[in-house]
Amino acid sequence: MKCVWLKLSWLVILVVQSCWGDSYSKHTTGRRVCSPKAATQDPVKVTVPTFQKFTKKCYENQICKGVRLTYETKYECCPGWVQNSKLSHGCNQPVCSRHCENGGKCVAPETCTCSPGFTGPFCEADWTTKFATEARDLEIEFINPNRKNFKKKHRTRNDSVGGDSEGANVPVDNQSSHVIKRLENKIEEMRKSHKEEFASLESKISQLFSKIEILQQRLQNCAACDYADRENRHPNFLDKLRKINSKDVDFY
Repeated sequence: MKCVWLKLSWLVILVVQSCWGDSYSKHTTGRRVCSPKAATQDPVKVTVPTFQKFTKKCYENQICKGVRLTYETKYECCPGWVQNSKLSHGCNQPVCSRHCENGGKCVAPETCTCSPGFTGPFCEADWTTKFATEARDLEIEFINPNRKNFKKKHRTRNDSVGGDSEGANVPVDNQSSHVIKRLENKIEEMRKSHKEEFASLESKISQLFSKIEILQQRLQNCAACDYADRENRHPNFLDKLRKINSKDVDFY
């Protein structure tokens, strides 16, 4: 009878737990732990029903086991944050809906830090693409408004002979100078960016040349040492080396 009662108790636990599901995560208080309904960073307590096992003395000093319904304090991560692991305190790992491309790293919800030379919300574009897009936008901004603002009127029979001043093209000088200034700023920004990249590459290339020169010097020293050693061990080494094409020579 006791076994049947215990089995029924565990069945009730499983059914209740499956009904509650994983609506809440059991966390300790920490950073970015919030109420399920509030997106604040202050930890808010939420009571969730749970079952605990217990033992007690029952009829004729026997040990009886059972389960009781209790309420635990649980917390939930703020939107955009998750736990690093089940054992970590707080929710310190940000979540980005897209993978940060080109070596970028997710540092805040929907925010990536990009590697040098890349930009965009998810590091999907490089600087060259960015500048090309901005230049194209400036080109559209420069050409289309001017075309709209050029006024050209055709003379009619009722126009006077001297009244053709309105038929001249009227450019918008202020807008043109503003767009040209923006283009100059973008070109200067590109020049600085490429200058820094070229300076870094020149430094690396000079270091490689220095290492190559050191290796060449070491090879020359090794060749000289090897030649001197062979001369000491074999006085007729050069004569034998000249005859190597005509016949096999034993150097040792």
